[in-house]
Amino acid sequence: MGDMITYSRDVCVYSLAPTRTCPGDEAWYHGALPRQETEELLKQEGDFIVRFKSDASGQYMLSCRSADKQRHFPIVKQDDSTYRLEGGSFRSIQELVNHHSTQTPVTKAMMIRNPISKVKDEHDLRHKDILLDTKLGQ
Repeated sequence: MGDMITYSRDVCVYSLAPTRTCPGDEAWYHGALPRQETEELLKQEGDFIVRFKSDASGQYMLSCRSADKQRHFPIVKQDDSTYRLEGGSFRSIQELVNHHSTQTPVTKAMMIRNPISKVKDEHDLRHKDILLDTKLGQ
């Protein structure tokens, strides 16, 4: 299936196949991380991470640094299960990040170029490394 681009008013929806929606395995995804800790990670212009907002909103955030300040952009999940910042909509957060890091800046003054990788603990497990079997005690 080829790529499809649909336009609706001021929104451009990029339909690419197939896609993942959970950014959990991406190096730039930091999970639930408070804003203050996020700001300590973003030191140079172009640094960015995606995090899960650590409140009840259940929202992903794109946090990035320009030359003079840090910004936190909510990644909005649309009713049609696409994700968007202020421009086009994308089928996954990965596609959104790829688009803004390689093609179009987030804003005129905000470029995302340097993904800040999450520091891995040797005891961290990824979902793909866990095999579900029989429940203990049964």
